[in-house]
Amino acid sequence: MNFIKKIDGLYCLLIIYLFFSLSTVLLWSYKGEKKVTGDEPHYLIMANGIYKYKTLEQTKPYREEFRTRDVYEFGLAPWDAEPSGDNAHSVMENNGLFNIHNIGLPILVGLPFVFGGILGAKIFLIIFSSLIVLIAWKISGIYSSNKRNRILAVAASTIALPFIPASNQVFPDIIAGIAALTGLYWFLTIKYNRPAAIEFLFIAAIVFMPWLQIKFAATCALIVCSLVLKIYIETKNFKKISLIIFSMAASLLLLAFYNNHAFGKISGPYSDGALELSKTSLMVLLGLFLDQNHGFVLANPVNFIGVIAIGWMFKSNRIFALLWGGVFLSLLVPNSLHPNWYGGLSFSGRFAWAASVVFTIPTIFGLLKIANQKNNLFLLLTSLGVILQFYFFILYALISVDTYNKSADVWIGNYSIFHFPFDLWMPALYNSRWAFEYLPNIGFSLFFVFLLISGFFHFNKKVFYLFLIFVFSCGILESSKDKKLVFYPKEMPHETGRVNGSGRLAEEGYDLSGFIHYGPPLLIRNGSYEVTLSYKSSADDSDEVGRFDVYSQKSHSIINQEVMNGTQGVEKKLTMKFRVDQAGKDFIEFRTNWNGSSRVEILEITFSY
Repeated sequence: MNFIKKIDGLYCLLIIYLFFSLSTVLLWSYKGEKKVTGDEPHYLIMANGIYKYKTLEQTKPYREEFRTRDVYEFGLAPWDAEPSGDNAHSVMENNGLFNIHNIGLPILVGLPFVFGGILGAKIFLIIFSSLIVLIAWKISGIYSSNKRNRILAVAASTIALPFIPASNQVFPDIIAGIAALTGLYWFLTIKYNRPAAIEFLFIAAIVFMPWLQIKFAATCALIVCSLVLKIYIETKNFKKISLIIFSMAASLLLLAFYNNHAFGKISGPYSDGALELSKTSLMVLLGLFLDQNHGFVLANPVNFIGVIAIGWMFKSNRIFALLWGGVFLSLLVPNSLHPNWYGGLSFSGRFAWAASVVFTIPTIFGLLKIANQKNNLFLLLTSLGVILQFYFFILYALISVDTYNKSADVWIGNYSIFHFPFDLWMPALYNSRWAFEYLPNIGFSLFFVFLLISGFFHFNKKVFYLFLIFVFSCGILESSKDKKLVFYPKEMPHETGRVNGSGRLAEEGYDLSGFIHYGPPLLIRNGSYEVTLSYKSSADDSDEVGRFDVYSQKSHSIINQEVMNGTQGVEKKLTMKFRVDQAGKDFIEFRTNWNGSSRVEILEITFSY
């Protein structure tokens, strides 16, 4: 890899990062996929109000959006609707209609949006997000002077999930993470001589955090207090201290003035119940680390090195490690307590994005430490990490897998975004009813704790291998269990019949022939499956009363079907095997087509996988 010594590491990394990030958003735009949704349209409408109408009051920009649907093509409200709290994510107070979302992000993306539309705003956010690579490169220079090692460590930790697909999303999380990363880098290099303009940009980035979302105020305060204390101890530069304190105070006062004007209180449009401490919030906290969709560690498994390196970093620089830990937790824990679990209608993992940016520090620190001690292991880890991220890029950018949050009730076979066919071996922390009993969740959580503790104490290879075997065993045991999904006909679409308990009933002379039930529909991957219909019929067992089939919505054809005969009033189970060959793209339905004879009760449908 001598050629690496001849290139500029930072420029190379930035070009690669921008190539993959821009390719992703342009591919999505070309295919008409991953359009703005959830809270994203509201941020852009606010931006339009600020820069086009020169106002923070929301009536005009929302009225325009209702009429034109330039931002959200499906329409937030009828074209002639009047903006209100019900259709504009806003609150009506004495001074008008004001959006409940913070105004920091609209201020940043306003001009790119006004001049370049939605794509212009997204490209701006991608370019802005490349600061992750820039700052990570600067931080890597503190820990190593080896250019090759720095390039590989930064590439493996930043040109990866979640940053590439997240970089174009119109949310404040990545920007907040960059601001926090800036503050941590400044803390590490407080004695460096920099132009005043650069340090002013550092200050501006940090004190802007509460404007992005009020929850980032705690992170901002922690960084500011730490910087002030360190400057006082090490340089006693009271001019710099005064500038930081004044900037912080001015930022908070301006924000308080806006909140008071817009919402009648300086804290903004927030009420009791914004945070929840519960079994579900504990699950979400674990999930932001380890869930196969939401967890930043499994999004980029190189971060497992960062888990160990927290302890190494503590041994190397205790004060900085404590500050880093406080900043990291202040970005992650509040999101785990938010009852809009995992961020609602947005990409999976969004609530970990800001913390993910900050976590690049221990990951880079750990990788470079390994590079100094075991170079071949370092090359193996970074190479595997880069290869895995390229595979993920194919999935989200080229194949365009569904990257959005899944419901807590989703079938686990449809839950995984990136890890099929190993999804049943991976943590799934999205339903608190069973998450704490799911074996991969237990295995990975204990493995995570072991790695974390190992960084502070001696790393024991034998125990490490035992934990790997344990995690592997949890996956085997869980994936080998008989898994069933039960559907009750009363909850399914239908053409004929009526509800009877949890099932449905159709009777000759009373109901018309047709589908007693169909649906749900169920999206399933390629593979072999089994479905069992439980039913009763008053007809003799030699008489046909209907047909039970598995129907493909994609091909509009029946995959398999079985004849239903009478049961003489006794419950019968009709089992049918079938296979689906269209991975992740075929919705199937289970249907009972009754021929109108006798009395038929459909009790339940059991899908086995």
